[in-house]
Amino acid sequence: MLPGIAAAQHFAYLIHLVVHGRPVAELAEPCETVLEALTALDAGGVDLTTDGLVLWAGKAEVPNAYVGVSDLVAQCRGHGLSSLYMESTTSADELMLVAGAIGASPVPGQGETALRQALVGVDRITPTFSTIVKMEPRPTKTITPADWGRTVVSEHGAASLPFAAVRRHTGSANELFVRILAGPARDALGPLLEQLFVVLGEAVKDDNRRVVLEVFEFAADRNDHAPEGEIKEMYRFFERRIIRPLTLRPLCSLILTGGDVARRTIELAQRIGAPAVEMLLEMLTATDSRSERSALFNGLLTMRVDAGLLRHLMHDQRWFVARNAVDLAGKGARRELEADVIALTGHADERVRLAALHGLARIGTPNAIGTLQRAMRDPSPAVRTKAAAALGSLRRTLAMPMVTEALSQEQDAGVLTALRVALGIHTRPEGQAPEPLVDERRMSSRTRSP
Repeated sequence: MLPGIAAAQHFAYLIHLVVHGRPVAELAEPCETVLEALTALDAGGVDLTTDGLVLWAGKAEVPNAYVGVSDLVAQCRGHGLSSLYMESTTSADELMLVAGAIGASPVPGQGETALRQALVGVDRITPTFSTIVKMEPRPTKTITPADWGRTVVSEHGAASLPFAAVRRHTGSANELFVRILAGPARDALGPLLEQLFVVLGEAVKDDNRRVVLEVFEFAADRNDHAPEGEIKEMYRFFERRIIRPLTLRPLCSLILTGGDVARRTIELAQRIGAPAVEMLLEMLTATDSRSERSALFNGLLTMRVDAGLLRHLMHDQRWFVARNAVDLAGKGARRELEADVIALTGHADERVRLAALHGLARIGTPNAIGTLQRAMRDPSPAVRTKAAAALGSLRRTLAMPMVTEALSQEQDAGVLTALRVALGIHTRPEGQAPEPLVDERRMSSRTRSP
């Protein structure tokens, strides 16, 4: 299915919901259909036009069998709307607002005026109006939340909402792989990919993670090897379409299995990029298992996490999200994030401050070292101990005087111990003075005879 057709399909379903009693524009959060429509729009804006009883997405006719297409056409006529251009950057709020406005009953004689007023503030969806056609009120059927995703009967026959009018498959994942690899024409490829999409959904529902992995790998392979043109665009869109939290969670969980499956999963995660990183971070913060945390963290370390994403996560209000993000920045010695890591040494949560100090020790720039020195004045003994250990790990000329200065001012016994260790001072038996660690090369140069 081409992106324009997919966007039209999902938008038509939103109109169907509003016409039949579901106030989509009042939902607290975007529903799955809104997210599917936005995924399709990411591939490029779409121009929806009506011609009689036909809906067009660009130059492609939208099948009238899709749920809501007839509703959308009828509502456009009632509001005097001839076309609707949705940009690729359309937001969920805008899409839901427009769906609610178009799906509302047209005011006799004022369809265009009322719709224009309803769309004030919408910048990325542009309507074009035509002559208003008066319509008689039509009976409606209320759809409750329990009806979402069920098979319902519309004027066009059975349909499993919210996707295509007929959502069933005629084979397993492997059988569909074979049929797709046989090289069907564009018109035949679309339905096969739709069937594969349904198979993926069933695999997620049944927790069949092996099939989830195979579908993702198949989509990646087809996207890489298909020739340029409409066929490749269909594969490219299919791969984008399956990248969503519902499918990424079971996919990313395969990293915990180890071995070849974990390796294949990490390769896919690297390809997917930011959405996979976000899912891995979410899983990392949710697990209480040390072994799982280690596997997920090591998986993240193999990926080049976008600096902008890490910066965003480091400023998250949830302490554990900020801590994991600064851990990743520190483990990767991400100097471009130095200022953000330094800022987190003032975080309200001690655990985040500790992680920030560990990261600064790895970054090791003069600014990082200076921040470690300032952390020796932190009210938390645990933070001061960490700062002392971090300075000691650097073993640099710039760091050691800072440790010495802190040693003369510190009162906490645990922190004093950490400072002595950082300076290389070893505790001797009771009654003997501590013995400092001496740089023998420097001492020998001072005592050498002229």
